[in-house]
Amino acid sequence: MPKNKIQPYLVHSIYTDSIRQMPQNYLIAHKQLDYRWVCTPDLACDKTLATKVFIALLDYDNRYGSAEKVLAEVKNIDIRIERNTNA
Repeated sequence: MPKNKIQPYLVHSIYTDSIRQMPQNYLIAHKQLDYRWVCTPDLACDKTLATKVFIALLDYDNRYGSAEKVLAEVKNIDIRIERNTNA
């Protein structure tokens, strides 16, 4: 009997000021002391999610923005990918 696999998702950890992949708690990106996001994903994380966060952080406005803004941009990337693949 196959097990139900839980889909990985992104959350903002307010304690470490980082973006993490749950439920495994893998690090995707964190903020440095100068309030700039740095994408340093764990090797075991989902590469698709890490790539989406990296693309979102390439935008200058997101590089120094809040985690909520970065996660919203990742959702926009999902919508654009779905729109392009369903066309």
